[in-house]
Amino acid sequence: IKSAKKSIAYAQAQLKEVSGSLGYDASKIHRFAFQPALNMKMMAPSPPRTVDLFTTEVALDKLSETLSHLDWLCNAVPTISSLASLEDLITRFTLMRPNPAVVPRSYLRLMVYQDLKILGKHDINEWVRDSLVAYKLPPQVLGAPEVEAF
Repeated sequence: IKSAKKSIAYAQAQLKEVSGSLGYDASKIHRFAFQPALNMKMMAPSPPRTVDLFTTEVALDKLSETLSHLDWLCNAVPTISSLASLEDLITRFTLMRPNPAVVPRSYLRLMVYQDLKILGKHDINEWVRDSLVAYKLPPQVLGAPEVEAF
């Protein structure tokens, strides 16, 4: 996570440099084109979709938002210590405005849960069992066959 935080900080600094020195001329947009047949064999059959084409300034703002969401995750994910703190983190993340884009959401999913592990090191069954115990459930509930299977 340390190297990810460094990379994100570097990208944010470079983004500021680029947006500050960008001499973009919207009248030259006709020089750039989209090739509709490009990689057509690689795409799955799907109906045409409308796509919002952003101005350069809006695109840079969106990139800045994505980087700030990733930075927030790099700071927040290591603080997860229980199921309750994970739930709180996910709630805070989903309530962020503007809404996080697909890249930060995917990063959160990969960092929190992958290969039956929570945070890459905790077994999910042990984590759920420990969280049940932490909720101070009565012994009758913890002794139930369904819970003992954990």
